[in-house]
Amino acid sequence: MEVSITSWFGWVIAFLFFLECVLSVVKIHLMKAAAKQRTNNSIKQAMTVLSESLQHEPDYAFSWYHNLYMSIYESMETGTHELKLEESQRAARTFMNLAFHIEIPLEETCDSP
Repeated sequence: MEVSITSWFGWVIAFLFFLECVLSVVKIHLMKAAAKQRTNNSIKQAMTVLSESLQHEPDYAFSWYHNLYMSIYESMETGTHELKLEESQRAARTFMNLAFHIEIPLEETCDSP
């Protein structure tokens, strides 16, 4: 079997083209992964700054808590005033604890919306 230089050259060109396509796909995936990592880092940094701000400023944290529980309270369609108030405050306290590691004592909760 005789292989001519032109057929060998054609195979090399085809392989190089295939390799360029594969490398382009890999590059795109790496760029997407890097962008996602930057976004994740930005979100983590923002959450850290917000959490530290809320932890160092009790009045700021309480205003967040109050806005949260009022939003929850107003979105509840059924239940007595007392039940809605209790449940919305519990949900807001839980969120503040889980998201920002801030404990809102029961005695600091508001009695009326």
